[in-house]
Amino acid sequence: MGREWDCSAAMPYPSPSTPANRPHPDPRRVPGRLADARSEIPSARLILFGVLALALALRLPGFTESLWIDELYTSNLFCGPTVVLLKTLFTDIHPPFYFVFIHFWNGLFGDSEIALRLPALLSGLASIWLIYRLGIMAHRPSTGLVAAFLLAVNPVHIWYSQEARPYATTILLTLLTVYAFWRLLETEQSFFWSLLYFCSLTALVFSHYYLAAFLVVLPLLAWSTKSPARVRILFGSIVLMVLVGLYLGAKAYLSHVPTTKSYLRAFDASEAYQLAFNWFLTGNSFTPQGNTTAVGAALLVVVQVLGVVAFLVGCARLLGSPARARGTQVLLLMLVLPACLLALTLVGKNQTYIQRSALPALPFFVLVIAAGIGGWRRLPLRRTFVGTAMTVQTGVLIAFFAHRGSWTVYKPNPDWKSVAAHLEHELATGAPSELLSMYLSPTPLTYYNPRFREVKHFGRNQQKLDRLLTRSAKLFGKDGIPGSWIRGWIEDHFGAYERELAAHKHNMQLAIHWVGNRDPLDIDKGEFWLLAYRGATPQRLRRVLDDPRTSIVSVQRFQSLLLYRVRRGSI
Repeated sequence: MGREWDCSAAMPYPSPSTPANRPHPDPRRVPGRLADARSEIPSARLILFGVLALALALRLPGFTESLWIDELYTSNLFCGPTVVLLKTLFTDIHPPFYFVFIHFWNGLFGDSEIALRLPALLSGLASIWLIYRLGIMAHRPSTGLVAAFLLAVNPVHIWYSQEARPYATTILLTLLTVYAFWRLLETEQSFFWSLLYFCSLTALVFSHYYLAAFLVVLPLLAWSTKSPARVRILFGSIVLMVLVGLYLGAKAYLSHVPTTKSYLRAFDASEAYQLAFNWFLTGNSFTPQGNTTAVGAALLVVVQVLGVVAFLVGCARLLGSPARARGTQVLLLMLVLPACLLALTLVGKNQTYIQRSALPALPFFVLVIAAGIGGWRRLPLRRTFVGTAMTVQTGVLIAFFAHRGSWTVYKPNPDWKSVAAHLEHELATGAPSELLSMYLSPTPLTYYNPRFREVKHFGRNQQKLDRLLTRSAKLFGKDGIPGSWIRGWIEDHFGAYERELAAHKHNMQLAIHWVGNRDPLDIDKGEFWLLAYRGATPQRLRRVLDDPRTSIVSVQRFQSLLLYRVRRGSI
């Protein structure tokens, strides 16, 4: 249908299907499939291909960096054995979709650094293609191309497209849900789009709890149209709300539902501005934490002024677009997560926000900026503003890559791979086999060398096992089906896990003790390794190093980490 209109629009005379006295629709003024089809010209495809190639080139350099603790939650250490996967599902603050997906992904491709990060890379590249399509549908072809470029070179999107976490996939699912939603509202052949919409929406709400807000927002947007699909969309949202409630209820009953973390904070107007016009716009690349200069601060102000102007112009353009309904929806979808975070803060929930909590709002923010930059009808003006945007983004990228060792989008990645290699070499020469970690979690060492093990993991989880058995028995009974089958399955898998732990303990080469809240001077070791974070010198570390019984044999410096070889003796 769209291609027929496109062909007839190119004719200098009315087509047989178009009455001569009826003005032919201008493809530039027709939303939806007409504008979409009209935009599919070879030059646009060639430019988009170049943008995707640039995006790939920008995302590959960090692909072989060390995995850090958050990324390990997608490795076999947390998603491999079934019992460990279940433990992760019932204790992690995030919903289950990505953990279950990565469990099967790892089974097929292994959990090397590249394999673990590949889903994020593929999701990031697919998101660039999708934002191009949404830009066309919401405004005009030039907006789609500018949006694709801005997302391709965005430091935040680059960062999460090379991190083995669910965030890039969440962006993809958000865009895919909206794309299918718009198609579902406009087409008569709705089975495919219905299936795609409900599958992507299900994966979305089971990827981040905050995104359950889309279960309310999308039906409201659909109900404002006359599409027959609106009833279907409402019914699907109700079903998903029930499923989310059942999952949370089961999680609360069998384990617990974590609602706060120490790294989360309140969300307010100041945080909203910093989120949009520092983190989204530059990834904090001009003002890295602990390394901000006057020049960087000045450059940030310049970029922010340009960004605010482009944002305001983009808002006006989307509201005045021929596809005004979609332009308005882009603005509303951009505000969904910030509004939810603000509402949680207003009701007293002050540990609910970190920048990545609002990450799915990024592509809609980019679409607004792109409408402000690429929406000019006159080609010279459009080229001028697009050229300016490319120049600014080049400067942002230079700052981003120049500060890879600083806290920009997030904290720098510790070089666990080098630490593990150094320890392995030292252990072969008779070095101490005990390590005290003052870092938050030394688990990455166990990923890089399976013979390095955390001592805390060898304690039996009998209390948790008994609680799980008791509560499952209350739900399903002890005898018959499914009670006895479930009990046997739990005991078999926990038994296999315990045998695996025993084998690890027997083959252990380095015993890792996490100091936690203990006083390290109370831990009686003769000669040992002491691992600490380079970003700060905690008081407890200083006490160990200054203690008269302590002598430092050697110090090795790695990215973000310090490794001391320490000997303790009597005074």
